[in-house]
Amino acid sequence: MSGNTPWGMRPPAGDADYQRIVALVWAYPTENLHVCDLPYRLCSPGARSAEDARLWEDENGDLLAFAIVQHTSFGTLDYFIRPDARNQGIEVAMIAWATPRFQHWTTAAGRDLSWWIDSRTDQPDRLALAAQCGFARDNWHTVHMLRPLDQPIPEPQLPVGFTIRPLAGEAEVEAMVALHRAAFDTENMTVAWRRATLAMPQYDPAHDLVVEAPDGRLAAFCLCWRCPATGEAQVEPMGAHPDFQRLGLGRALLDEQFRRLRAAGVTNAVVETYSVFESAIALYASVGFRVVQTIEKYAKDFASSAQ
Repeated sequence: MSGNTPWGMRPPAGDADYQRIVALVWAYPTENLHVCDLPYRLCSPGARSAEDARLWEDENGDLLAFAIVQHTSFGTLDYFIRPDARNQGIEVAMIAWATPRFQHWTTAAGRDLSWWIDSRTDQPDRLALAAQCGFARDNWHTVHMLRPLDQPIPEPQLPVGFTIRPLAGEAEVEAMVALHRAAFDTENMTVAWRRATLAMPQYDPAHDLVVEAPDGRLAAFCLCWRCPATGEAQVEPMGAHPDFQRLGLGRALLDEQFRRLRAAGVTNAVVETYSVFESAIALYASVGFRVVQTIEKYAKDFASSAQ
């Protein structure tokens, strides 16, 4: 801890620190952008990296803030500063720490990249931090959708020979990673990330569902995260292998999740997706989700020194 600041900064030291982050966010659920799905994001390569995650603590060791450069999948800065710790210089320290990490990953990619800070329009502190960092509002956004679970839930309908079941734990992690990569046509998901989700205290295998095809292959998946702080559960992530798309598997998975979530006492299901993903928005709307909020994206371009 510096004599010039009332706090110290360090990387997370293990599972206990990740649970401290969850506790901090769940104590202020209305002020955070990622609440239900936070455990999933805390398993990402960025969160698990000593270089790409930071905690800020006061002199008593109490957690004041955290930040994660989500370089693998989201291209954004996940962060939260406890309300009573704002304006203590953490914002400045966060910018000073995160900006070189954005540049590092841009250089490593060998091409120019855009990075984002997300904010609701009613979050002046986040808007101020984005402006201070030199980020400007982008022309797309994230939509937050909600589906009350007191509405009727249809029985899941699957093609003949397909079945819905929970993921078979560690034994199917590698197959799940392959499915995730095929569904999104990226290499972002890793075995370490997916394996870490199984070890999170907030993980419930009853809500880690897959569709098994008649030939035994994993055809689709849907993972939900329940949050007692809000009484809600979030779909994150969900997808289908290209060989099995447009068969209604996503709708069937969602209906099965709704049934299970309602039985567990969850009041609302929520999901987030990008405004440019029109097919995903249409699917979610078809099973009862409606847009309740938009999250604006504030972007800053970084040039790769490799060019």
